[in-house]
Amino acid sequence: MFIKLFLMVLNGVLAGIFQPFFWLVFIFMYLQYRRSTQLQIELFGNTLYPLKDQVVDAILFSFLSGFIGSFIMVLLGISVEGSGIEYVWMLALILMLIHPRYICFSYAGGLISFFSLTVGYPKVDVSGLMALVGILHLMESLLIWLDGYKSRMPIFTTRDDGRIVGGFSLQRFWPIPFVILTVSATTAPLHGTTSIAMPDWWPIIKSVAGANANYMIVPAVAALGYGDISLTQTPQARTRDSAFRLMAFSAVLILLAVLSTHYSALKWVAAVFAPVVHELLILYGLKHEKEGKPAFAPVTSGVKILDVFPGSPAQAMGLKSGDTIMKINNEYVNSDEDVLYILSMYYTFIWMEVKDLNGNTRTVEYADYRNGIGNLGIIFVPSNPMTSFSVEEIHSPLRRFFNRFFNV
Repeated sequence: MFIKLFLMVLNGVLAGIFQPFFWLVFIFMYLQYRRSTQLQIELFGNTLYPLKDQVVDAILFSFLSGFIGSFIMVLLGISVEGSGIEYVWMLALILMLIHPRYICFSYAGGLISFFSLTVGYPKVDVSGLMALVGILHLMESLLIWLDGYKSRMPIFTTRDDGRIVGGFSLQRFWPIPFVILTVSATTAPLHGTTSIAMPDWWPIIKSVAGANANYMIVPAVAALGYGDISLTQTPQARTRDSAFRLMAFSAVLILLAVLSTHYSALKWVAAVFAPVVHELLILYGLKHEKEGKPAFAPVTSGVKILDVFPGSPAQAMGLKSGDTIMKINNEYVNSDEDVLYILSMYYTFIWMEVKDLNGNTRTVEYADYRNGIGNLGIIFVPSNPMTSFSVEEIHSPLRRFFNRFFNV
């Protein structure tokens, strides 16, 4: 049974590439990555992650995430019938006018479920809807963990205390092919389809159509985006922590949804948990990046590395974002100008004393006896950056409208 189900879900996910919406999201994603790559080349002369690799990785991880989420969804028996997904979409678009991040289904799904439980309208399957929201966030957490840091853009920003520190703007987009269950209008298998005899315990989350409903697997496509800023950690560490928190949130929400099929009081808990805890996670992340110790502040001794270009001498030496170069060929360096002066000698062999973010010191070396070494391939945190970005939350469309036309 599981092998047949595995293959049916896999075929359904692969069929998602034939959906027009998949290609619309793909084109949008490609244009966003191309613009980011071109900007990095204009600013730094190179890109931290080649455009082709960004696109290929995004598609591969999208399929992986879509398959895992789809398999869990089918295994639980979550059907779109009675889920109220149409109401969630409408409310999410309205909430987006208040703040862009409120387009997330945690807010709209939680509110729709709460209204359904409180006043009986709209009539939705709260358990199924909360499980669906949890699985969508689970797919998102997997993508953030595996792929969230790869479109990072180095930035410099001014903190509240006036210090200019380095950091990264993180923006990633994914077209997610997945499958949903829908109830067939007929009790007989459709011509040309494969049927699977499911065990008595399935579905775990019962459909409003009844125990004898005939289910169909239907391809679907979702668009997911991730936006964040990393000032207190490397992008890899920042996305890993964000993904872990979101994954834990998803697991708890799915568990609440499943248990609520047996204990109806937990439907209320799930309806409140989804928007409230999701908002708390967002606020915690913003507060941590705003008030936490910056990882890329200029140092008084040595030169801090913001990031390293792929295929560069710095990468070959194992240098990483957050490292501090203390010495080159036994000469102390305290600015990027000091590094450039030493490299202007085009030494054929260099060794460096480097300190990592934990304060551990190591020695690295590199040789190029044919051409000499004139460039390490590093973006440094300068002592006095010429420009900096202002890091602020994106205002809602309504607020921007009133600011523009009424000077509020």
